Amino acid sequence: MTVARLSSTSSPILDYYDGRTLLVVGGSGFLGTAICWKLVTCTNVKQIYVLVRGGEDRLWKKWTSYLQDSQITTLRDSNLITPVDGDACNSKEIGITSADLLTTLRSTVSIIVNLAHNPRLLSTLSEIRSTNIDPALYVASFALGFPHLSRFVYASSAYANSHLHLLHDGLATNIHEVVYPTEPQEYSRAAPATPSTLTAEHLARTAEAEYAALFTTGTTPPYSAGVFFSASTYAKHLTERLLLSRYPPLGLSHLMIFRPSCIGPALREPYPTFEILGSTPVTTLISTAISAPTDALLLPTRSTTNASDGPAGLHTLIDEIPVDLCANQLIAHIAHGTTGPVHAIANVGALEEPDPRLHLGEYWDEYANCVPYVQRPVDLGWLDIDAVLRNVLRSESELQLTPVVRMYAHLGSTFTFANGKTGKLWEEGMQEVEQDLFPFWAIGRDEILCALRLRRKRTRQAIATGFKELEMFVGLDGPNGVEKGLGSGDAVTEYRKGGVLLPIATSVPVGEGIVLPTLA
Repeated sequence: MTVARLSSTSSPILDYYDGRTLLVVGGSGFLGTAICWKLVTCTNVKQIYVLVRGGEDRLWKKWTSYLQDSQITTLRDSNLITPVDGDACNSKEIGITSADLLTTLRSTVSIIVNLAHNPRLLSTLSEIRSTNIDPALYVASFALGFPHLSRFVYASSAYANSHLHLLHDGLATNIHEVVYPTEPQEYSRAAPATPSTLTAEHLARTAEAEYAALFTTGTTPPYSAGVFFSASTYAKHLTERLLLSRYPPLGLSHLMIFRPSCIGPALREPYPTFEILGSTPVTTLISTAISAPTDALLLPTRSTTNASDGPAGLHTLIDEIPVDLCANQLIAHIAHGTTGPVHAIANVGALEEPDPRLHLGEYWDEYANCVPYVQRPVDLGWLDIDAVLRNVLRSESELQLTPVVRMYAHLGSTFTFANGKTGKLWEEGMQEVEQDLFPFWAIGRDEILCALRLRRKRTRQAIATGFKELEMFVGLDGPNGVEKGLGSGDAVTEYRKGGVLLPIATSVPVGEGIVLPTLA
């Protein structure tokens, strides 16, 4: 199935994909599914190879579990999807064993999109190295053997630079579309500057030093400093720099570092509210927290302003981009040859005022409506993030942040991600027919709120399985998961008396009690 082309209209995006062959690593996942759907239904691509462990049976089984029957039929009947049995964690040809298939791929593929990512937020940094960092390097090395390669995309995260939040004093942290270093001395407390003076050689040298430390000690000095939200976000930051260090041919003219913010349920395609539970951080974190067996949840924020300013939740913006709009941005940037870091965010139109993003309080209230009536919703409270966390960065203290504490700091933080590349593409590089086919953002706050309310069914499912979903999302379902992720439970009795969870985290049922994350 392909879109009917308008003979009287020249469309650079559609023209670019005519006859193209792509390899999508991680194509069976949330964003990968949205990208494959859009390419199949709206372009004349020649073929899409989808790398997935287990090959054809695994791919169609996964897609059948969360796509509608008519959409499965559309994808199958298009004959444009070719599953490839492989594994990005395999350093040898990313697990592809067929010599004939490798020859075919190298002679036909001109676009490689690497979306592979293990999202478990409580994995240790050492584990993340083997599941996220090394596979990204393997895929990049594999891509260098493609003589017709014109685009290589590495899916990073806008939160790869979350460390900037604690390196200055502002309410909202501005993050540019550049590759940042990790050294605190490179930034101003008042406002982190664009590190334009830093050389590629400097970034490469520090990246290689950190990677070597990770091998020998299982961690790195920047991560141990406690300023990154999770091992996963730090791993993205390190991987960006390693790709530029090790694969300069990709970096100069081929490499796009695609940085989505929090990817959320689809606004329109493949169908409204399309979501894979466990792949949407906001749904997972809030639905689990709001259904916790306690009366209140305290989150860290810099928004603990004067009482007259209203609840802090009204000052904390959530940057959640619907997966279909995220896919549209990626597809358009590939066609226009964008290179370097590119933010894919909810407020692409937020060059406009007012900011169309929703506040945490709005999400919280909507999710609270999904809590079963027999259960009392959890109240949301706030602590000053600087009072709790900043000493970890700026003192000689040996305090370390547990992974759950890091993770929930996302919800109390506000980031403003620069989106100049996407804004310029929309305004200057896309025709009207392309803007209709590949919309970049919601019509406005009303559409976003409406979409949020449509998510209630999925939210109830998330709440019904809340803690199991959290276990899977953050990796607590493995051996010793609770112990490695949540820290000491010594303070349980004291804090349960007041019915309040100790700051900045959630609770996870373990046996008969509640284990609380603490600073250990």
